[in-house]
Amino acid sequence: MKNMLLGMDSISDEFDELSIDASKRYGIDEAYFEKQVYNKPSFGLLLHFLPHYPYEIMIPLKVRVEVERDSDSFVIWNDEFNKFGIGSTKEEAIEDFEHNVVTDYLILNESNPEELSEEAKELLQLYRSSIKLN
Repeated sequence: MKNMLLGMDSISDEFDELSIDASKRYGIDEAYFEKQVYNKPSFGLLLHFLPHYPYEIMIPLKVRVEVERDSDSFVIWNDEFNKFGIGSTKEEAIEDFEHNVVTDYLILNESNPEELSEEAKELLQLYRSSIKLN
C-alpha cells in the first residue's frame, strides 16, 4: 500500500510490512504502528518522493527504520547512499534523512568533478540515477 503524502510503502519481499494511511500528514497508521512495529526492532519502507524537497525520486529508495526503545527515537538509513536520519519521532527522522541525502547530493553535484574521489563520483552517479533535481 502506498502513502501519497509521504511517498512510502512497505517492502514486502525484503522487509516487514507496514500499513500506510494516506489520509494523515505522514500517513503511517498509528494503531498498526503501535501493534506491529514496537514488537519488531526494525522494518523497511520504500520512499517514493521527498515531501520536503521539490525533487523527483526516479527509483524508490529502500530505507530501514529502526525504533530505539531505550531512547524513544527513530533511526532511518539507506545502505546505498550510506545516509541516515535521526529523530524523536518517525517524521523527524524522515525529515532528517531527506535533508542529509539532499544536502550531500547538492554538494557533490556542485563540486568540480576533478576534485572528487572515485567513491564520491560513484555516489554522485547513484544520486543522479535515483533523484532528479528540478
